[in-house]
Amino acid sequence: MSLRRSQTKPRTTLATRLWRARWSFFFIAPAVLSFLVFAIFPMLFGMYLSLTDWKLVGAPPGFIGIANYLEALRDAQFYAALRNTLLFTLMSGLGAAALGLAVALMLERITRGVGFFRTVLYLPVITPIVAVTRIWKFIYDPTETGLLNATLSLVQLGPFRWLGDPASALASLAAMTIWQGFGFDMIIFLAGLKSIPRVYYEVAMIDGANPWQQFRFITLPLLRPVTLFVLVLAGINGLRAFNQMYLLPGPLDSTLTMGLYVFKNAFEYFRMGYAAAIGVLLTAIILTLTVTQFYLFERKGSTSYD
Repeated sequence: MSLRRSQTKPRTTLATRLWRARWSFFFIAPAVLSFLVFAIFPMLFGMYLSLTDWKLVGAPPGFIGIANYLEALRDAQFYAALRNTLLFTLMSGLGAAALGLAVALMLERITRGVGFFRTVLYLPVITPIVAVTRIWKFIYDPTETGLLNATLSLVQLGPFRWLGDPASALASLAAMTIWQGFGFDMIIFLAGLKSIPRVYYEVAMIDGANPWQQFRFITLPLLRPVTLFVLVLAGINGLRAFNQMYLLPGPLDSTLTMGLYVFKNAFEYFRMGYAAAIGVLLTAIILTLTVTQFYLFERKGSTSYD
């Protein structure tokens, strides 16, 4: 009995384990501190500001509870911004995903020059938004000298006031966003296509499946995890879109989005508390839609290549 007791290892305390892992904490400390300072603290501080009436200048913020949230629910501009944001997200997200998938399918079938085409088509993704807006401002020039109007004039159409017309301003910004962002979706879809075993297509061809049937019953189901990733990112980026609307604004409230409305309230109207409340509501909307996307995709079951 005494020999058995002597062979048992002494139990280490929590303090001992923490001391042994001290160097691990030392190496992860910069990442944890930066996350706390630049992510957690701004989020908590923004939630606090949303409960105040801080005007950015003048008197210090005073606590007013949920008054800012109640005001947002009665604000017509808030609903206009929300409608524009959802519509822009739907157009730009689905458009970029569909175009990215179509281009990825074409690139997946060619054998030469794939690297060149991938590079060229991905360049808009890494192009600064200011440069992109300068290019598209020339394309959308409402006069007959604008690139798009000049092209349409060849078939006796136009000229159109792309960004100057409330009916087309938001769609014009969505088209610009699709052009800039579809290259990212293309790369992701191309990686997903490369990971699908070719044996599935070979068996389908033996069974007489045409290309559309192969795409419908093999490619799309096996690309479900990739599609979820692409759509979640597209939804997040679309809901917090700001640069396009700020640099190429449309008339009236046609291109007013949630991100732009937060900026206007904070730095034009100096209503930091109200802007923070809108930001919190936007975060809740993003979280809700993201969780909904995961739920809808998981309802159909997980995808496996086995």
